[in-house]
Amino acid sequence: HLSDCEKLIRVLHGLVDQGHTVIVIEHHLDLLAEADYVVELGPGGGPAGGEILYQGPLAGLFKVRRSPTAPYLRAKLNNAGGAKAAPTLRGSPGPRSSRAPQKSRSER
Repeated sequence: HLSDCEKLIRVLHGLVDQGHTVIVIEHHLDLLAEADYVVELGPGGGPAGGEILYQGPLAGLFKVRRSPTAPYLRAKLNNAGGAKAAPTLRGSPGPRSSRAPQKSRSER
């Protein structure tokens, strides 16, 4: 339910605001839209998956042509309008980790 998702998003933001690292494995577009950093595996599920298609700040996902997620997320964010519109999603600064992110196979 959307109200459960909104509660979860608030809790996760609260944890991050307190300095915690939060890793969420999820495909719900509302949760993905709140991510600072995304790892997309694919290109399909099961035996057709397992390859890292993208990893990095969420806004970069929209540049990955092979991403099965990007078109749906872009449409959702553009329908929402405002600051969440793709591809300049949330002005995300990227990962909060001090480690530099690794490039995905599609970026190498």
